[in-house]
Amino acid sequence: MASMSPGDWLADPRHVPVDHVRLLLEKAESIGLSSTRLLRRCRLSYNLDDLCAGRVSRVPIADFARVRHACLIEIRQRIAPSHYAGMSRDDFDFMCHSLITSTTLHEMLERQSRFFEIGGRRDGWSTLSVADDRATFEIHLGPAEGQWEFFFVMNAFSVFSRLIEWAVGEPIEMSYLTSCPRDPENRAIAAIFGNRCTFRAPAHQMIFPARLLDRAVVRTPADLREFLRRFPFDAVVSMETSTDLSSRIGALYRHAILNHQPLPTIAGLSRQLGIANATLRRRLDAEGVSIRVIKDEVRAALAREFLSNDYLPVGDVASTLGFSGAKAFTRAFRGWTGVTPAFYRRACESSNQPVMQH
Repeated sequence: MASMSPGDWLADPRHVPVDHVRLLLEKAESIGLSSTRLLRRCRLSYNLDDLCAGRVSRVPIADFARVRHACLIEIRQRIAPSHYAGMSRDDFDFMCHSLITSTTLHEMLERQSRFFEIGGRRDGWSTLSVADDRATFEIHLGPAEGQWEFFFVMNAFSVFSRLIEWAVGEPIEMSYLTSCPRDPENRAIAAIFGNRCTFRAPAHQMIFPARLLDRAVVRTPADLREFLRRFPFDAVVSMETSTDLSSRIGALYRHAILNHQPLPTIAGLSRQLGIANATLRRRLDAEGVSIRVIKDEVRAALAREFLSNDYLPVGDVASTLGFSGAKAFTRAFRGWTGVTPAFYRRACESSNQPVMQH
């Protein structure tokens, strides 16, 4: 099989080469799966013969994501030992929810490793190490037949790198190393997942600059619920992982408030986000927003969340949000919503729904 490079795919980000789909289906058929049934399951009208004969010239990336998802599930079920069912969607979602409350990328990856340990390494395990200026995230898979190891390694690389980038809100330059051989089929599989790999390494590793471990996790549980609607099974699709600076700062403020920590200063924000003070101010100006506006938006949103539940007195809400007292909070809340905190809470209680912002 001819080697395919990620560039073959990235030249047209809306489509993938037909050979990528053909390879997936041929690998599925090699263990007795029906490529026709897989394609029908994905609601696609062509078959493997159409792909081989060139009757299909382009495959939209969304269609490819569905095919890859179906193949991953079917292949895993077919080749896994009878006692191993693989990580379920519920397990994966639970893992992500345990990671999203981390403060930094370093803490997130350490939690990832602990998650696998708590599960008795049933689904594999991972380690994080730092040497000089490099961070190494090493991945060990759960049970899989040797000939399929590289396929699932590439899937793990795609899932974890996309999750990491999304969590910190910025792209990260990763190097991928694998202990698998550099044969034509493995090079083609690497192209399917869009990864450039160093083969015959001591282990399966993702390597990136160690300074990025201090990057703040800027996503919220609400962000994660939306993210998980499509992730991880379409991690191959170019999902947007970066976010604007104001949203990242807002997430840091929210995290500080919910953890009863002082709100970070400009210098603290710059350090957590890995940018200079002047760059931070310049980028916020370009977005047309100020630190004060971001802070008020976060406190207003949290105030509405707290007041929609009746367990927290208004004075405690004021204190949690950093106000000097209930009167100062009431003035600010009236400015945000047009009503007092007491009126807002009564309206929520009567309707069981938060009232709309003024």
